[in-house]
Amino acid sequence: MIFLLSAVLAQESASLVPVKTKIEVDGVLSEEEWKHATPIDNFIQYLPTEGGAPSGETLVRFLQDEKNLYIGIEVNDTDYQPQATITAREQINDDDQVGIYIDTVGDGRTGYIFYFNPYGIQQDIRYANGSWFVEWNTVYYSKGRPRKDGYTIEIAIPFRSLRYPEVEKSDWRIMVTRKNPAKGAKYAWPKLKRTHPRMFLQAAPLQGVQPPPRGAGLSLQPTLSALYDMERDDDNVLVPRQEEKIEEYLRPSFDMLWGISSNTGLAATINPDFSQIEGDVRQLNLNQRFAFNYPERRPFFLDNIDFFIV
Repeated sequence: MIFLLSAVLAQESASLVPVKTKIEVDGVLSEEEWKHATPIDNFIQYLPTEGGAPSGETLVRFLQDEKNLYIGIEVNDTDYQPQATITAREQINDDDQVGIYIDTVGDGRTGYIFYFNPYGIQQDIRYANGSWFVEWNTVYYSKGRPRKDGYTIEIAIPFRSLRYPEVEKSDWRIMVTRKNPAKGAKYAWPKLKRTHPRMFLQAAPLQGVQPPPRGAGLSLQPTLSALYDMERDDDNVLVPRQEEKIEEYLRPSFDMLWGISSNTGLAATINPDFSQIEGDVRQLNLNQRFAFNYPERRPFFLDNIDFFIV
């Protein structure tokens, strides 16, 4: 009992400072509020082997106002030039990265993962019950400024982009990672076990977070798809079919998601578009005992993936 109590008391935690002034996401932590936030800085390597500190200094701070969770990242005095490319969103796996892992429920089963390269280019993933859903996307803001010996990243994640229960005291938990591709190494706070079966169970408390008791807003998604038909003529040449009425080859649809509260929502659709389903992925069936598994890409199911995956 004494050992368990000591382990609980020794658990690391991150602290968050509420702010009332506007934080400009420009990649420069110039606002006075950043100086009042206590940074986390004790990063320990967990890939490819466990143990050892990263090159230079890593500082991560947290702020919040009534709309956003702000994260300020500083990497200083590295003995190498961080790798950073201006590239398309999600295409940052070859760059230096900082990853933010957020469990808004506190049960270690589900969470949100956000990666950023030194320019602030984003990659987001939804985690649920051991599965990673890289097709999931949401709205947030980031800006980075790389240097020869480090970089600075400033991030704003709207609370409306996350799902969380309405409780009197929030039990949010967090992990932060830093990737150095030149060494093939990843570092983390708090200390992580690379062989742990449930990564989010290792997250540390985020003290002081007070998300607003409001819904996730209204999302309207109109879609227009078209059907193009071809047939072979008498000479076995593909030609367009005879002209059809516009309503026969144009297919409008409409999806609506309304976040009534942080944990209650309403979804509706008219003539739903299923084009997001990856139904034509080439798969080689080497094991007849198991059915094919196609990746889920429909926004509604990805947004609420923790309810559909057990």
